[in-house]
Amino acid sequence: MIQISDIRKTFGRKHVLNGVNMVIPTGSTMCIIGKSGSGKSVLLKHIVGLLRADSGTVTIDGRRITKMTRKELFDLRKRIGYVFQGAALFDSLT
Repeated sequence: MIQISDIRKTFGRKHVLNGVNMVIPTGSTMCIIGKSGSGKSVLLKHIVGLLRADSGTVTIDGRRITKMTRKELFDLRKRIGYVFQGAALFDSLT
């Protein structure tokens, strides 16, 4: 299970994530869709440990991302499928 609790992230004066909460049950598939600049990629990067939150926690299978070693993060990333934006597919749909 992936649990995201009150994640907050700013870049300078820009508040990108402002108290995001969600639970993704083990074995489920989740799609994050939103407007450009709404924080989708930033949220994914927090889940896989590529970014650290200003506050809040990301917990996967009972373990906090911030407490994992580099090797544990690499092993975790092998178990999670994620795709960062490659083309503006959803922008072109009616």
